[in-house]
This record gives sequence, structure tokens and C-alpha cells, in this order.
Amino acid sequence: MQGNVSMRLIERFVPAFCQELQHDGVIDAAMAIARGAVRDMPDHWMPVLYSRLKSGRIWYVPGFADERDNVEKIEAIAGYIGDGLCTPIIGPQLAETRLGTSRMIARMWAERYRYPMESYEREQLAYVAQFLSIKHDYRFPRRSLIETLRQLLIEEYHDVLPDLDRLDLLELYRTIGRHERARDPFDPYRVLAAQPLPIYITANASNMLNEALIEAGKQPVIELCRWNEDLDRLPSIFEREPDYRPSAERPLVFHLFGSFDQPETLALTEDDYFDFLINITGERERIPAIVRDALADSALLFLGFELEDIGFRTLFHSLIKPLRGASRRRRYVQIAGQLMPREDQVLQPDRAIRYLEAYFHDTAAISIFWGSPRDFCVALAAQLAESDRPRRRRGF
Repeated sequence: MQGNVSMRLIERFVPAFCQELQHDGVIDAAMAIARGAVRDMPDHWMPVLYSRLKSGRIWYVPGFADERDNVEKIEAIAGYIGDGLCTPIIGPQLAETRLGTSRMIARMWAERYRYPMESYEREQLAYVAQFLSIKHDYRFPRRSLIETLRQLLIEEYHDVLPDLDRLDLLELYRTIGRHERARDPFDPYRVLAAQPLPIYITANASNMLNEALIEAGKQPVIELCRWNEDLDRLPSIFEREPDYRPSAERPLVFHLFGSFDQPETLALTEDDYFDFLINITGERERIPAIVRDALADSALLFLGFELEDIGFRTLFHSLIKPLRGASRRRRYVQIAGQLMPREDQVLQPDRAIRYLEAYFHDTAAISIFWGSPRDFCVALAAQLAESDRPRRRRGF
């Protein structure tokens, strides 16, 4: 308020403002309607809005842009999951839910190590890691990432879980993952691990998916992508067991960008992602045939990515966009869970949303679910439960 106002104005203005704001969270529209409700009062000019929001939206309801897709697409992906014809592709944000994102780590490193390049690069972990690998050595950013994540996890969970400071990073993820799955029925790892799926692809270097699958009574098989020649020496399940075929009971967990238990396998710097893109595009056999088939001939579910992140763009342009069998893939629904663009990162959020939807739909028939991985898992779990009721009534 720009000055003293009458209680009569407050009694009329505030209910109108709150009622309108509840519809869709657009605060400037709510302000305009509430001011219209008091336009006949002498102090109608007192209410004023100051906002840094470019879209005027202070919250959003998770879902697809077209509300009709909320039921249809979730129902479709649930059907493919039930038939074992869905391939989840898991991004780093599933392990970062309680820690923020890699952007936070990039900012911490940029400040600590005095990153000298453009300010917009200071939130891109691949750029800052590239700087550290040159300033120090190849292993330095990998060791630093493991230790940084370890300290962040200890700080975040020390009040609820004892004796974390004696655990290494993978033990921390194991302990914390067990805690999160026990307290949250819609934990994304818990929901995904419970499904009868033969193949999981992960761009997440943690062991949380593996642990969730074990907890669900399965025997996951871990395989690392040989994205450069140095990794060709790694043992492979397809060499030990040439007849191995992934199943719901013994699913394949395929790590695209490496694993924390072998830091040298991590794709972390800008050069790493360029090498991944060049090598995978030029030598398709670096991706096992059974994984390539799953990417081409099943419904794809992307969870835990930022669509503009270098990791997702590398994955998209090396494996999804150019992959043979794209015509087969269009038979299936493809969904990417994506948080709304941050208002401090884009000039026009609404136009950015429309652009992302159009680009991914036109190039790979991917529909975007606007919400967190957990938001999507809440909707998915509800649909899976609904789909399961008729089968139980029929005695299946």
C-alpha cells in the first residue's frame, strides 16, 4: 500500500486478490482484478505491485501445458511401464533434490578457485570443471566433486542421520537413499525401482538407483558406457555372460557418464562431453546393441534433467536425435519431466516454455511434463494404482 488505507478497502481488496491468485498463481492478474474490485473507492489507487517476476507467476500446477494430456499421457506411459516397454533415463537432479543442483556447486567452485571467464559460465559445472582440470590436473575436479557432494550431504542430513562423517560418498548415498525411500512413498527412485522394467539408463553417477532396485527385491546388473578409449579395458557383463538379457528381475543399469565408484569414468568437463558426443556418434557400438534397441523401440521417460544442461544436450544429440529407428520410437509416448525455467535465467519465461515444448516435440516427439521428478512420480503412482484396480478385481 502506498499510504494509509481504509479498512473498507482492505475488506474488499484482499479477498478478491487471494481468490484470483488461487486460480493459477499469476500475481499481476490477481492484482489487476482486485484493484478493479475497489475502483469505486476514494483510496483505490493505494494498492501497488512491485515484482521481479517476468512472467508474473509465483507458482504453477505440475502437469503438461495442455491439461488434456495430463490424463492421456500419464495413462499411456503407465501402460507401457506395466508391459515392460518403458526405458527410464535418469538425470543428475534425482540425487540433487535435497542439495540444490550442479549450478550451486559450479558457483561455489567459481568463487573458491576464482574462475576468470564470463559470468554466465559460472553456473555451468562443465565449464568450471574444465578450468580446474587445466589449472590443476585431470583428476582434481573429480576428487573435488566427490568431496564437495560428501560435505553437502553431511551438512544436509546430520540432524536426522547420525555418524555420517565416517562414511564415504557411496555409503552416504546408500544410507540417505534408504532414509528417503522409507519416509516418502513417492520418492522417484522408490517408484521407478518398483516397476517391472528390464533397462534403466542413468546419467547420474550415484548408486541410489542400484540400491533402490536391490531394496525392491531385484538383482541389478551395472554396466558403464565406454565413452572413450581409456574405458575399453573395463569388464563388461556382455563379455562375462554373452547370453545375458535384461529382465524385470535382473535389470540392466547403464551408466552413461560414469560412476562415482570409478572417478576416472566420469564425464565432467566440457571436453569430456565433446569427446562423448564425438565418440558415441562415430562409434555406435560403444553403446550396447540392447540399449540402442531400447532407446529406439520403447517409451522413453526422462526424469531429473534440465533440458538446457550440457549433459542432456549431449545425450539428446548423440543418442536420441540421430538414432536409427526414430520412426519406431514415434509409436510410443516420450515424456521429459522438467522444472519451469528459472526467471533469473531467461528473459521471457513463457516464450522459453513454448520454445522448449515445440523444439522437443518436433525433433523427437517428446512431451514435457512441467514439474519436479517427484511431482511426476506422484501422478504416475496414482495412475499405476488406478490401472491396477481392474486387474485385482479380475483376480490377476
